[in-house]
Amino acid sequence: MNKKRRTSAFVKIVDGAAKHLASRYAEDAADAAVYKGVFKIDGALKHYDWGSRDWIPALLGQENAEHKPYAELWFGTHPAGQSRLASGAPDAPTLESIITDKSGFYLGESFAQANGGKLPFLFKALAAEKPLSIQAHPDFRQAEAGFDKENALGIPLDSPRRNYKDNAPKPELICALSQFTALCGFRPTAEIRKLLSGFGCPFLARPIQILDSELPEDELYRAFLRSLFSFTDELRQGLSSYINRYTAELTVRKSEYAALWAMIANFAAAYPRDPAVIAPLYLNVVTLEPGEAFFVPPSTLHAYVHGLGLELMGASDNVLRGGLTPKHVDIDELLSILKMEPYMPRKLSPSAEFVRQPPFFSYGGADSAGFPFTLSVLRTGGKSANIIAEGPVIAFMTEGSGVLSFNGGWDTLSIKRGEAVFIAAGEDRRTLTFRADSGGNDGGISAVTDNGGDAVLYLASTNMQAAR
Repeated sequence: MNKKRRTSAFVKIVDGAAKHLASRYAEDAADAAVYKGVFKIDGALKHYDWGSRDWIPALLGQENAEHKPYAELWFGTHPAGQSRLASGAPDAPTLESIITDKSGFYLGESFAQANGGKLPFLFKALAAEKPLSIQAHPDFRQAEAGFDKENALGIPLDSPRRNYKDNAPKPELICALSQFTALCGFRPTAEIRKLLSGFGCPFLARPIQILDSELPEDELYRAFLRSLFSFTDELRQGLSSYINRYTAELTVRKSEYAALWAMIANFAAAYPRDPAVIAPLYLNVVTLEPGEAFFVPPSTLHAYVHGLGLELMGASDNVLRGGLTPKHVDIDELLSILKMEPYMPRKLSPSAEFVRQPPFFSYGGADSAGFPFTLSVLRTGGKSANIIAEGPVIAFMTEGSGVLSFNGGWDTLSIKRGEAVFIAAGEDRRTLTFRADSGGNDGGISAVTDNGGDAVLYLASTNMQAAR
């Protein structure tokens, strides 16, 4: 071997050794962070057809060379999408395996005992470029009864006709990162009647006739939906043809409802012959601006139509669909769990709070009754905020970059846009503190921007509040 070849071989050996050492250092650093209870996690990506090719990759700072639709990014321990320790290793341990090894430390002793050593919530980024199905989720009692019934009937858990995959409820909160459009809750019956009449479709005569009847309100909703989903093939085709033929005319003649007609036309193009394409006439259309959020109570029809948002929910797979989907629709079971009453979700916005208080806001209010989790947002930028959380926390940074310091400032962890961190509750305390400044740490956790601008951190937990 000549001198040139020996040098080349030596360089390859050194380069390989350096990469191996760097990899081992990253894994060791990740292991140390796990031991301390504050560590980065990688989310599980979901490439559903309704997702966007741009929004989640942009949030993560990644290219989408394969042009796949990125629909969701899951943070949690759900078996269908496990988060993993962000160590750089392809076989990095899952968050579930880490928690299971020492649940009292990672979840807090009382929280671990109350939840069987499991993390009960799932935190997602959701990018809906196309509409998701109309759906509702059961409450705790309905979930238990439905799960037991389908088990007794011998319906396999992986059957497409299965409604209840577990015995848990699935409460939800959606928070917009972009302008976000959704359907949620029934309109009042008089309003539905007015919109259907204005739509002028002769194939909707029977549903309109039902709304004109003297039935009690809950029976009106139930009979209306059953009539709609009982449409014959002829009525379904007629409705689809009417939408294709008259939507443009309606947009001119009844321009005050132009946005509704356009949404119906878009739905009909994607799901022809589905009577639920007229859902904007019987469900409320809700538009969120960035930072706004709303709760979805159990047994409430809803659909996410368009936009990028963060979703916090119970870690359940129980979904009963009500249209805009090729999947199984069990109308009888759906009608048995729905709340047959008008419901308009209340928008929750942190804007005013950010002006009056330190830069912290926790989404809550009257509509949050019974919602067992908390989504909070911390925005730094010269101000500071002490935030107390009970139980485990998953933090996700959507803007800027910064540093998390903890253990009295002895330990730090850098975090930037698109990264997530799991924060353990700890064994000897049930609370931890976030600060937006770098000084005066009393053993909790501080978040400070390292570039002089705003760093926005969303925090999913079981209970969180600003400390005075």
